Amino acid sequence: MRIISPRENVRFDCGLFDSDVEYANVKRSPSRTVKYFEIELIIDCTGTAHLDGVTQKLRPQMLQLSKPGQTRSSTFGFKCYYIHYHLEKTSKFYPLLMSFPNFYFILNANRYLKIWEDLIYFVNVKNYDVDSDIVAAKLTELFFYMSEDATPNRNYAAASHNTAIPDSVKYIDGHLDEKLDLKFLAEQVSYSPNHYQRVFKAVMGSTPCEYILQARINAAKQLLNDPTANLIDIALQCGFSSQSYFNYVFKKETELTPLEYRKICKKHFF
Repeated sequence: MRIISPRENVRFDCGLFDSDVEYANVKRSPSRTVKYFEIELIIDCTGTAHLDGVTQKLRPQMLQLSKPGQTRSSTFGFKCYYIHYHLEKTSKFYPLLMSFPNFYFILNANRYLKIWEDLIYFVNVKNYDVDSDIVAAKLTELFFYMSEDATPNRNYAAASHNTAIPDSVKYIDGHLDEKLDLKFLAEQVSYSPNHYQRVFKAVMGSTPCEYILQARINAAKQLLNDPTANLIDIALQCGFSSQSYFNYVFKKETELTPLEYRKICKKHFF
């Protein structure tokens, strides 16, 4: 496991970072100026990001992009996959990354996870260079998905002056164990169900139902990191009516059973 601060004279670096391991007795990192692109996919988190004067509570399956010239620090308590990329300004990807949001609320985290796992294998195990065809292809794939997800995330940021959808998202995230139907959620923000669904999708890039499902899967993934938690408790805490239904939905969404996913987590983190 590598330190998360970018290493000098290394053009490209990727890996897995756990602040509880690297900085066991440190609560917050010192403020620093970002020199290179730093892309982090949050896996497990109780921490907070501080980037150019903006404080953002981090959560699992969230993406943070720090850009050259920005000032950042972190309140620790998180695990993440990371990429540090010393990208030249002449690269076609430089202005693209500079245009992306600093924080992404992503729905399909599995495709990002697969890219990171492949990059870690090719770079850290096979020792391929960043300019090799396979690594370049994986980075192009990552930037493509980030570009796709940029629009709904910009819409989310633009909606901050009208807090209906951001407030609704916060409510959903805090009540995943409850019944969350469209009519109820719309009433919470004084919208009709049709208008609520239309505005929610415009801001978030998904329907409320799609968002709730992915939020429940993400919450379950976090709970599965704890090897002592039993599956029925996880199912109920995440809003699934039974363990069998939880198993069915989880495998449909991730192509893994909850137990298979737990074994992968154990392999990576313990």
